Amino acid sequence: MSSSQSRRAFLKNSGIVMAGVSLSPHQALANALIKNLFRSAQAEAADLVSPRYYVNIYFDNGPARFTFDHWLRTNANDPQLNFNPSTGTAFTYDGSRNVTGTEYRTFDYNGVLVPHIFQTFSPSERQSFLDSFLVIRGYGSGMDGHDLNAALQMHPLSSAPSLSALLADHSDRYFQAVQYRNRGANSRFYSQKSLVMNKLTSPTQPLSELLQAIKPSTDNARAIRNANQSLFSDVRALLNSLPDDRKSVQIARKNVNTTYQLLQSNLGDFSSQWSSLVADYTAVIQAAMRSTSVPGINGTLDGSQILTSVSDGQRTKFGVGTSPGTDVIIGSGKNFLDVSRNMSSSSLAESFALAEYSIRNGLVGALELIAGPATQLLQDPATSNVADASNWFTMDGDMHMTQSYGMMYLTSQYYRGVISALLLLRTRLMAAGKWNQTVIQMYSEFDRTVGAPGAGSGHGFDQMVSSIFSGVFSGGPYVVGNTTTKAPKGGVGSQGLGAPIENYPQKGIPSPLAMASTLSALMDVPENPWKSFALPLVNLQSDGTLSLPYGKGKLIAE
Repeated sequence: MSSSQSRRAFLKNSGIVMAGVSLSPHQALANALIKNLFRSAQAEAADLVSPRYYVNIYFDNGPARFTFDHWLRTNANDPQLNFNPSTGTAFTYDGSRNVTGTEYRTFDYNGVLVPHIFQTFSPSERQSFLDSFLVIRGYGSGMDGHDLNAALQMHPLSSAPSLSALLADHSDRYFQAVQYRNRGANSRFYSQKSLVMNKLTSPTQPLSELLQAIKPSTDNARAIRNANQSLFSDVRALLNSLPDDRKSVQIARKNVNTTYQLLQSNLGDFSSQWSSLVADYTAVIQAAMRSTSVPGINGTLDGSQILTSVSDGQRTKFGVGTSPGTDVIIGSGKNFLDVSRNMSSSSLAESFALAEYSIRNGLVGALELIAGPATQLLQDPATSNVADASNWFTMDGDMHMTQSYGMMYLTSQYYRGVISALLLLRTRLMAAGKWNQTVIQMYSEFDRTVGAPGAGSGHGFDQMVSSIFSGVFSGGPYVVGNTTTKAPKGGVGSQGLGAPIENYPQKGIPSPLAMASTLSALMDVPENPWKSFALPLVNLQSDGTLSLPYGKGKLIAE
């Protein structure tokens, strides 16, 4: 038998063996794991791109994102902002080192003005993140409502699949689509192949919940390994008979060994790695959120700045809350920096641990996660709206009464935790050879419409933003979508209100269809169901960079 015939027989037989008939759930999973590795070998040998992994991270309740990924002024030749203190990205201070206000502070990275938060990371971390980052801004729905806008962005066209279903419909991974935690009415999953979303509800053990139905006992795990031993022996014997210089043979040998190790380590106890994964992400998230010497955020450039204590009368700067009369501030004689000294985030570490495990083991095609709010912050006692050191509160995303100092400081610390977790996930997936197949999207119902000092913020449904962090492309950061200096209805100052894009098929402020169409250009799916209504704002080039057919996003003076 010739080498080419042997290779064809190997690929064909591996597919037949992996298909399986009338398998138990855990046997099906075992074979799915094996098949995933064989599929990777075939794709690599043919120089094909493997199917993408899609992770959707939802910042629930619409928190402010100006310090992170809602970029207001990105070009040196953009007009100046009509600045609103609640859109600030850093603190200002006087000669006595007292904080005097906020400012929209940016720095140039690869020709794009990006918010100050990224300068608080090391040069290597900054490069790792921004080179693989895309901001899609300047679109909106024109309609208010948390549930409506969260679901609309996931499913912007009723006749087409939802974002997660688009990838799931083309995925043959064991779990095509998984959601943790249950988003309820804030999401919409519509599959044209009638797939069903696996919704996980366990707050701390989503992996155990996901795999419970297929988790074998120790005896079953041993039986699976024994049953597949003959398969591995036959495949290894065939591979050893083929020429060493064949690329497909080299890759297949590597993947067979990896598969066997995967079965040996994981089938006996799927949760064996869970605790350590959660601990790893918890550590990096909390270290970033609780840091106390971050220039411009809780320190000056030399790291020595601390905010002055404030009194009840300063709610117009320090207030934090969701409705008038319930906002809290730091009490007289307290240090505002203490607000975040125990900062954490509900289920954020578990979300990233689930993403790493699922992608590293090739189990899930589309994964929907909820970031969760910042928690463990200083809380007001029941009788007054002044925080003290013995009570705690949660930074709810719906920041109606969160003011400029509170908004800038708390969101900066929160998103520093998110960025740190994303960087760790990137490192782990790179080591597993999966980062270049992964697309991570971050979105929320809307950003905030901020008013005059003390007035709080509303729902910015015409100033939406979605960002992509992915190993599929490089050469970033990229920003698409136009915004205007004009304030939205009910707002004061420039804050990312959407603006038309010249020569774009959608007239006026683009709708969420533009975001969905742009995302599809990165998902490696055979169709773009939204292209008849909104064309992608980026195209993926053969060298891994992105081209921008409608130009880089700009700020328009009005």
